[in-house]
Amino acid sequence: MNRAGPSGGGGGGKSGPPGGNSKIMMSKTQLLSDYRNRLRGALRSAAENIQGLALAAKVPTDDSHKHHSQTARTAHYNTVRNELVNRATLIVKAAEELLTLNNDVKSFTILRDFKSVNEAIIQSESAFKQEVNRGANSYDGMRLVNAGMSTDLDKELADHFQRNY
Repeated sequence: MNRAGPSGGGGGGKSGPPGGNSKIMMSKTQLLSDYRNRLRGALRSAAENIQGLALAAKVPTDDSHKHHSQTARTAHYNTVRNELVNRATLIVKAAEELLTLNNDVKSFTILRDFKSVNEAIIQSESAFKQEVNRGANSYDGMRLVNAGMSTDLDKELADHFQRNY
């Protein structure tokens, strides 16, 4: 698995509030750099874990796994299942970090009164939502194709071996 948190280590990657209440006042450049690093870390963590999730969920196409014992297949199933759960948890953590970062940046823009930055955030957020929707639609399409292929294989097996699976 990858990093447990998208920001590296320390205090969970959360910086103090951008207002005057923080113990150490960060300069505008340092704060923007921190936001950029947190964004990169969270996106990298989410992307790596989504790729790992897809690879772990990949169904083997060869028949070599059918020759293993029932215990080996059960162990493999549990290993893959645990990896999927762990990666999903890391994706959720990265998404929570992105939400926290989004709120921090919004607070920053409100306190600093940067209308252009706020508009850019809203535009990026809508572009991200469109990308997520496109990915969800693509996933649904692949899932339907796989379900159709599975049904066809089940029918073919039942026709050739006179067994119902």
